[in-house]
Amino acid sequence: MLGPNRSTADSTDASVAPLLPVGQQQPHEQIVDVAIGLDNYCVIFSNLKMKCYGVNDSGVCGSGTEDPRGEEEDEYPLDNVDAGVLVQGISMSSNQICIVGTMGSVKCWGDWESVLGLGAEPTTNLSIGNEPGEMPPDPVVHTKDVTSIALGGRHACAIIPTNSTAPANGLKCWGYNSNGQLGLGDTNERGNNASEMFGLRTRFSDDIQESPEGIATSTNATCTVTSTGHIYCWGKATEIGQGMDIGTAPDKAAFRVDMGLAITSIASHGTARHFCAITEVGTVKCWGEDDYNQLGLGERAQDLDDPAQQVVLW
Repeated sequence: MLGPNRSTADSTDASVAPLLPVGQQQPHEQIVDVAIGLDNYCVIFSNLKMKCYGVNDSGVCGSGTEDPRGEEEDEYPLDNVDAGVLVQGISMSSNQICIVGTMGSVKCWGDWESVLGLGAEPTTNLSIGNEPGEMPPDPVVHTKDVTSIALGGRHACAIIPTNSTAPANGLKCWGYNSNGQLGLGDTNERGNNASEMFGLRTRFSDDIQESPEGIATSTNATCTVTSTGHIYCWGKATEIGQGMDIGTAPDKAAFRVDMGLAITSIASHGTARHFCAITEVGTVKCWGEDDYNQLGLGERAQDLDDPAQQVVLW
């Protein structure tokens, strides 16, 4: 969804047209962050309010309907999403979205699954945000002081300060856990019962005395980059470059990906099955599944199960 009278070329060439349609521009507010889902995207403005555009399945745009957003000229200007808080961080998957408020609370909406962290099972409506009166949503239960969040296929992980000097930050994950993507040493789902949401510090947080500074989630896996430039991953084997799932048992909590160089940032997406990272010298290394040549190997259908073979793209 690029807005009315926009072409695909418009979205890649800033000289052709602005990011948002002319009728949607806010002259006194700049865009400071953007998140992309499967058929949607959302932006945060400098006033920390947000707007969402796209197909809007399951009400992921938070409009109280499932009608597409931004398709017609007469829709503009679109209303801000009523998140109930000022927004400082955002992450999207296919039909879900999570935001971080300025006071560290987390709110999620879209398909009602355990990843929304509401501590309850759905009753009648199977989504949050697609009917009037459902926005703003309730916060994720027993979760506060969050500084960053990443939304995977059906799980979420957040960076939370520990209020101690070593390590400074910890990780909390919830949602589906069939491949150990929550890093809790089991495969039990978390989030549909309020009592499940207490604690939930990953075993990485307890076992490895390094502070997570960045977080990325794929469809069924999680990776974090620490203050020392190391990367640790857990979850589905093929998505993290291992011969077996990591995080499904207490003695298999996380593994360190040997990059040979310090890492400055890491990325993936809730609909992806691979990870990429930027090294201290500015090169990019990728690992995981390669069914669409997303690793840049030059060959299709070759999963990178050996982290020592990460591909340098640039």
